[in-house]
Amino acid sequence: MHPTRFDALTRRLSAPQSRRSLLGGALGLLAGMLTAPEGEATRTRHPVKHERRHTHRGAQKRTQRPVETAKKSCRPAGHPCEGNQDGSCCPGLVCVASGPGTAKRCTPCPVGTVAHQGQCCTPGTCPPGSCGSPPDNCGNSLACGTCSSAVEVCVTNQCVPCGLPDEPCCAGDQCLSADLVCSGGHCVPCGHRGDPCCAGVPCVSKLDICVDGQCVSLNCGGGGERCCPDGIICAVGECVDGQCPR
Repeated sequence: MHPTRFDALTRRLSAPQSRRSLLGGALGLLAGMLTAPEGEATRTRHPVKHERRHTHRGAQKRTQRPVETAKKSCRPAGHPCEGNQDGSCCPGLVCVASGPGTAKRCTPCPVGTVAHQGQCCTPGTCPPGSCGSPPDNCGNSLACGTCSSAVEVCVTNQCVPCGLPDEPCCAGDQCLSADLVCSGGHCVPCGHRGDPCCAGVPCVSKLDICVDGQCVSLNCGGGGERCCPDGIICAVGECVDGQCPR
């Protein structure tokens, strides 16, 4: 029995009471002492489990919405554009002094001009002999087309002659002579030893052969060398038994 509860029972029995109340109190106190340890043991063995709320990390984070800044609208024709308002005119308008007074207002450019870098600009035209898409000096490009002559090509927006030695190759990598070939974008001599091979007859001399796009010696036809296979020829004399005379 617990010491504290035993002292309480002793004091209660020694106090002057009636026999019935004394017996009822003793029985109640005794019943409390017998049931208390069991309850305390129960609380000790089975502690109350507190439910833990599980939350997803994603739910703890607040969704941050991007802050949308208000787009600054441009100023239409006739609206003031001085000071901090400069540069706020709508496309195709420039900020110049116009209308009543000397105040600057958003103003459209005259016919034949365009707005460019805050000013009205007159676009250029295709000069003679031009081709391609040269700039118009107002931020755009011109459409000058192609060269009208078959012996001209467009080089850096300008028509230039083509097809002759050291000139640009004509359309389709063509040159104007059989002893010229298009190499590196220009017409160069071909067919001789050390030159590029020609398109028709690769090499001019029968003692040469085209190897990897270049005319090189066959090492035949010379004095004491074997006869060249093409027509069994020698540079000097006649081929005898497959050998050129010395």
